[in-house]
Amino acid sequence: MQRYLIRRILQMIPLLFFLSILIFLIMFLMPGDPIDMMVMGNPNLKAEDIARLKKVWGFDDPFPVRYYKWLRQAVLHGDLGFSYHWKVPVIQIVGERLPNTLVLMTASLLLSLLIAVPLGIFSARRQYSFADYLLTVFAFIGQAMPTFWFGLMMILVFSIFLKNSSGGPLLPPGGMMDIGSTASIFSWGRLKYLIMPAFVLGLHNITSWMRFIRSTMLEVINQDYIRTARAKGLKERVVIYKHAFRNAMIPMITLLAMSIPSLVGGATLTETVFAWNGIGRMTYDSVMNKDYSVAMASLMFSAIMVVVGNLLADIMYAVVDPRVRYD
Repeated sequence: MQRYLIRRILQMIPLLFFLSILIFLIMFLMPGDPIDMMVMGNPNLKAEDIARLKKVWGFDDPFPVRYYKWLRQAVLHGDLGFSYHWKVPVIQIVGERLPNTLVLMTASLLLSLLIAVPLGIFSARRQYSFADYLLTVFAFIGQAMPTFWFGLMMILVFSIFLKNSSGGPLLPPGGMMDIGSTASIFSWGRLKYLIMPAFVLGLHNITSWMRFIRSTMLEVINQDYIRTARAKGLKERVVIYKHAFRNAMIPMITLLAMSIPSLVGGATLTETVFAWNGIGRMTYDSVMNKDYSVAMASLMFSAIMVVVGNLLADIMYAVVDPRVRYD
């Protein structure tokens, strides 16, 4: 396993290098730059001033030169650059936003697993029943529902229509905490802001995982060893959760590991709708404001999450299934 991990990590280096070129090229081909955004805010700037600023900041350099400067600065010096929009170093704003996204992603993953796994097993054990058909309809609706629309509907229902005992919104429509609050993340004053964005972000995972678990469970519970376990007189709970579910979870590992980078991408819409100050919203704001340094950092973070997700999936295969060996 150790040699396999070293080999995979070494393979990740050229892959991330190629992805960085591709992402930087896309950003390079986008029209406009931070200087153009500055001109929009100050139309009195003269053409010669604009040309001078672009030369100073290197925005008039060709693609290879600009990429080389970014790569040398980011890899050799560990400097992700300066944010032209927020007027702070990129590493500072990433350090402030990343924990918020990790909290939202963790809550969404846990919520997805807690809902999808029981519903998937329940649906498999009651195949073709009314409840099974009802859950199937719920899964199809959940997968087809746009994230931004569902988020707005959640705000409409739980923040406008439904009120708490004091007459205020049942759940806050956006933000991360009350103004001036220093409460812990585990307090209700913080958790109430997390409920809606975590559920909206995890909706697609809940519905897709539920259908996938149902499908894999149906394949497993019809195997001979499951019938043998029941013939030995084992309790149904032991047969389902100890024998059937563990084997059914093996294909699920890939979906679980690969859902991590998709949550980062999905968080862009969710964090924007709910005003959650995380990496996703930072990505949206940086792209809209042509803040190349911040956009490169956030998009490379997503690329790294994809590569790491694949590696975690392979490792978890060996943990769950003793038959898998990488030596």
